[in-house]
Amino acid sequence: MAIKIRYATNVLLAVTLLPVCMMMFLPQQPTTAWQNTLFEFITLKLHIQTGMFGELALYTVFVTAYFSLLSSLWAVFIFWMLLADKRSEIPKPSQFRIWDALMMIGLIIGFTVFSFSMMRWHFSKQDMTVALGRNGYLFQTLYQYKLGIIFGELFFMLFLIFSQLVIFMVVYASYNFIKEKCK
Repeated sequence: MAIKIRYATNVLLAVTLLPVCMMMFLPQQPTTAWQNTLFEFITLKLHIQTGMFGELALYTVFVTAYFSLLSSLWAVFIFWMLLADKRSEIPKPSQFRIWDALMMIGLIIGFTVFSFSMMRWHFSKQDMTVALGRNGYLFQTLYQYKLGIIFGELFFMLFLIFSQLVIFMVVYASYNFIKEKCK
């Protein structure tokens, strides 16, 4: 089982990083018809506005869309790994005390809301390279370079992976709860 997980992890890492390396050759602004079409699709249909008016508009929008769509694959993969390795160790609801359960649920819901608000805030920033007071100096500096955009998007991808992973776990726990109650 460990070999399959290691192989799947290597494949997913390659799928994550190789296209980003190839995207480094994209121009700063859309120049051809297909670039304009994809740029408009991502910004208008997917509502990803990050870096739309910045210095590296095309690259920022493409990397943001790529990492946000890829985060779902990572969340499913991590969820599958957790279920495959620790299926027998998943605690049953009857093993929790009421205050522990309420505190844990509150923390998970709070961090999930925080993660979604971070992602919503991030997707709506139209120019990440200006307005030092709004974005902070770190993000202003990161979004002026192509490699910095990758690091910034990886940071926000972690928030999205966590929030999606929590949603998968809640759906799975609800399914198990309903299945046991219906027996």
